[in-house]
Amino acid sequence: MKTFFHSSHRTFLFLATSLLFTESDARDVEGEVQYNKDSCWDIGYIDYVGSAGLCQLSCTITEGCNSFGFRHDWLGRCHLCSWTYPRTDTSCSSTTEPCHTWGLRLEGGVDAASILNDGIEQSTKICSGSLRNKDALELAQDLNVIVKKYGDGGFDSVSSFMSNLPSAAAQAAAVLLGETKKCRRKFTGPTRSCRYGGLVFHQLRAFLIYVDGGSASRAFPAGFDNYRKALLQNHQIFLADNGWMNNLTLQKINKFYSQLPLHMKTEGILYEAMFATQTVRDAWLCNGNFAGSLGTSKRGFNVFQTQVGDSREQAFPNDTPNIPPSFDLQMTVTRHEVAHQFDRIIYNRADSRLKDMKTMLTAASQGNDDSWLRSNVGDSYFQGAPQEIIASQVGNQYLASSSSQLRLAATRLTKSDNWTPPTYQTVTEGVPTLTRENKSCASTSKQLGTVYTAQECVDRAMNDSSCSYEIMYSTEYSYSWGCYCCQPFDALSCPSEDALYNDHSLWDVYQYKNTDATPECDGTGLPLSWFLFNVEILTPVGSSITTFFENEVDGEVITVEALITRDGDNNNGIASIDLPFCDKIDFGYDTATGIVNSVSEHASSCTFSCQDDENWSLTTNTGKKYFCSWVAYKPRKRCKRVGDDGRRARSVCLQACSMC
Repeated sequence: MKTFFHSSHRTFLFLATSLLFTESDARDVEGEVQYNKDSCWDIGYIDYVGSAGLCQLSCTITEGCNSFGFRHDWLGRCHLCSWTYPRTDTSCSSTTEPCHTWGLRLEGGVDAASILNDGIEQSTKICSGSLRNKDALELAQDLNVIVKKYGDGGFDSVSSFMSNLPSAAAQAAAVLLGETKKCRRKFTGPTRSCRYGGLVFHQLRAFLIYVDGGSASRAFPAGFDNYRKALLQNHQIFLADNGWMNNLTLQKINKFYSQLPLHMKTEGILYEAMFATQTVRDAWLCNGNFAGSLGTSKRGFNVFQTQVGDSREQAFPNDTPNIPPSFDLQMTVTRHEVAHQFDRIIYNRADSRLKDMKTMLTAASQGNDDSWLRSNVGDSYFQGAPQEIIASQVGNQYLASSSSQLRLAATRLTKSDNWTPPTYQTVTEGVPTLTRENKSCASTSKQLGTVYTAQECVDRAMNDSSCSYEIMYSTEYSYSWGCYCCQPFDALSCPSEDALYNDHSLWDVYQYKNTDATPECDGTGLPLSWFLFNVEILTPVGSSITTFFENEVDGEVITVEALITRDGDNNNGIASIDLPFCDKIDFGYDTATGIVNSVSEHASSCTFSCQDDENWSLTTNTGKKYFCSWVAYKPRKRCKRVGDDGRRARSVCLQACSMC
């Protein structure tokens, strides 16, 4: 197993709650301590460690580590060092002192097996309510250090620890088996106040997962955890939600992971890890003071505390033809955070093709929001945070409605054919002229604060260089909402009324300056190039089958398999995609730049519909061909069959298999 204790550039993927990272009520440092001095890290480092005391414990159980350096001010990083003296003095960038703590390993060492056994013994008090909350936190933190080290293989050569495993695991399993609904309600679940009993049980579950080689049987023995058990058993996702998510949300999350192509898990989500930890940090009601102790594996990410059905969010910009309804927020966040893990597919492959493609497209997209599929997020954001590109454009859009992303991208290439530019009036500079009643600006450049008249808003805009020539002002609610400067039309390559303004009964748009700029419209193939980049990520190496995600309803999508062909003359780029509901779509490339410069006309109207693929067939050993109509007679059995082109019937015979 790969190490949590890093000697390379990779970092332990768990989210800090703030830049200053110290867990409350954490283990204290023992022995000599020096503040604002750092250690070397020749043994490695660990991110998101909860305190200097836990860093000291980590050093003590790591072979060759003699001193540690804990950084309070950056990710809770713990340096592990073979030296017995500090490496250097450090300056403190935070207003809170100290920012760094240096110290030696615990004198006399520690017995990891004893810490584990004592922790399991103490955990028997949780369901009776006899373990103090402070003691439960300290117990969980100590167990977390031991569990991570064990999961890393750090005790494999420690015979006293390994020989103790069977009995320790049996005791831990017995503790979890004794967790009743009453215990979950009072001590280990989402109570009305911060309780750390569940955090202890979280460590016991992780310990058993490692001992049992990824099995969920002993980690989740209770019937009320069946969906969490299935999530781990079937998809290697260890959910740390403090028992908060309801069954509907758990069902939808299980379904989502079941629909991802296998390589997205092995190369992305689970890369070199037995399992990934999906946390819902806010569900623990402890202000994030334990965030480092939720991390039990090398891979992990955090999602919002919201249930499926609570709220929705629109991921597509206004110029998307036949724009889909907004998507469930919990599933949008889950897809976004999971898509962050797909970066590994690009950067860890020996073949640099996808990495080079992303670099080229990012550079080519600079300066134009419309180059990005999520133009409502914008170029400046993606240029400043390139780690959000795949998370946003794959997670928020492609995994929710792939055909909508295709329509948007194709329209951006051909939109100049039927483009109508926005019109602007000649106005008196500095005077608000109502030009668009009951409209709001789709994008704003700055909030100007609360005002009471449109003139007051204009006065502020005139003195702000980031404002252009329009403001958005509400007569009824300016005292509460304030007013805004509107984003100028030249931020878009083909600005239109629909792209620039939304209908809104409580906002009005005022023009207060004249603009000498002229709206221009030159179609761009960059969104299509980004779309095909997304298709590349979703396609297994060497495969001609890719996956489209369609028609989200109540957080759940339908997956459709499409056939792709490649163009050997253009860096082996995708030459065509054949979809059951849109027929074949062809793509052409500029040979000089590699950017898409042509697409089939019907691509901009390609919309998902629930139908069978008339081109799918299955040929028997006797040479007889069968089609989706044959599948429809015995769908339970035949929807699992793989056709002549490698696609499963259930992914293309959508009506026959009742997929929608």
